[in-house]
Amino acid sequence: MDSLQIVPELEVGLNHIIHMCLASHLKIEVEIPLISCRRQAAMFSRQTKDLVQARQSLCDRGFDFLAEFLLIECRDNKGEYRNCCSSRLPGDSWHNYGEAASITLLKSSNSSRGMQILAAAVKHAGLVWGGLWSPDLQNHVQLRNFRSPLSRLSPSEARKLLEEVGSL
Repeated sequence: MDSLQIVPELEVGLNHIIHMCLASHLKIEVEIPLISCRRQAAMFSRQTKDLVQARQSLCDRGFDFLAEFLLIECRDNKGEYRNCCSSRLPGDSWHNYGEAASITLLKSSNSSRGMQILAAAVKHAGLVWGGLWSPDLQNHVQLRNFRSPLSRLSPSEARKLLEEVGSL
């Protein structure tokens, strides 16, 4: 499998944010967690019934290649589904596509002014926030202005993009 990689547009946007924050003396930490579909499935946190329904929903929409990750990764040695740490299905997080990053304000910059500067830098860079923003948390930014990749991408489009970044 190819190594995971972020898309060039995200890298350009993140570099812009870093430079704007540095110019404003705002200290940030940027983390680009590229998450493979296999790892996303392992992180998926639903009850057994929900996992079965989620797998069926993926199959019904033509995403069989993503549904298989739930069978591979979401069972422990006893055949039980395990609790993990994400509500996003495999292929339904922009981190799977190399199009998302997390930005944290470091303690000395952790303020409402810091959040205003960061928000302006993200907007100026052409990226969008995804999720709740807080000075204390990792703040999610992404390229596209919609939450769910699988609500907008066809199965063939999703497969192509996931293969391009090495996430399948």
